[in-house]
Amino acid sequence: MTKDQLETLLNQIRALPPEKLEELAEVVEWMDPNADFFEVPEEAWPGINRGLEAAERGDFATEEEVAAVFAKARRR
Repeated sequence: MTKDQLETLLNQIRALPPEKLEELAEVVEWMDPNADFFEVPEEAWPGINRGLEAAERGDFATEEEVAAVFAKARRR
């Protein structure tokens, strides 16, 4: 990652609303900088499994749905 990319990422983080910062902090806390892998906490597995089951069913967002989510995020 370049210095410019890191600065862009940090600016995006600074612009997050408080509830999203809390979510980001949770994810970062799960990470062990000395580990070669990412250990998923037990409480995250139900959501992961729901996502995997949806993927197995082929239940994906349409391109229009994805575009709408990104458009909404850009308006914030």
